[in-house]
Amino acid sequence: MKRSQIIAYMPWQLWDFALDRGIAVLFTAGLLAMSIVWPGHIALSAMIPPEAVTLELLKVAVAQTVSIMVVIAASGMVANDRVGGFYRFLFSKPVRQPVYYGMQFFVTLAGVLGIGLILLSVFWILVGWASPAVPLAMIVVTYLALGGTIFFFSTFTRLDWAMLVLLWGASALSRTIFADSAWYQAAKWVLPPMHHLDKLRGALFAGTPVDVGGVVWLVGYGMLFFVAGLVVLERKAIAE
Repeated sequence: MKRSQIIAYMPWQLWDFALDRGIAVLFTAGLLAMSIVWPGHIALSAMIPPEAVTLELLKVAVAQTVSIMVVIAASGMVANDRVGGFYRFLFSKPVRQPVYYGMQFFVTLAGVLGIGLILLSVFWILVGWASPAVPLAMIVVTYLALGGTIFFFSTFTRLDWAMLVLLWGASALSRTIFADSAWYQAAKWVLPPMHHLDKLRGALFAGTPVDVGGVVWLVGYGMLFFVAGLVVLERKAIAE
């Protein structure tokens, strides 16, 4: 199939994302953000100068919602088509599975960014203006890191989100409890570097220099899993 023909799938992929997971992402993140912003605004207004409240609220909202948005958006990207049998329709024409799902991965990122802008618009109306640069940057980095990992697991199990939670949870637990142990010093290069998400978010909001190596490690980890997922799709029939 020609490149122009496969690109013609993109609007339909975005539409499917909006109906399938986009609405869930929007409402879940919106309700979570409101549960944080409203009481947070009352509490912070009594503690810090009014001009600092908006940025502090945005920091908390980004920290609490972005990862959840990404997990809901990326979950089941391949597995849902396999379990529901939709692959029979999707690939009735000669479309390469890695190309289709690789494009779906980045279309989903665009969809999450769009939802992020919708939520930011509501934030601007209800709370006040704050630059969208940091929230959107955190969405991109978090999606590439977590979404790439979920994508790999989705190629062979419907429990892709659970596998992500186990992997990233094991990393957080190991770093907290066994940070000084000899085995962790070796294992940390295999476990996901989730601590760099917090470091990046803190640096961006504070306007301090970003740990570029940490960001590269974080994004590279997710992209390694993403490429591994494409390899699985190339070598294994989706129905297996």
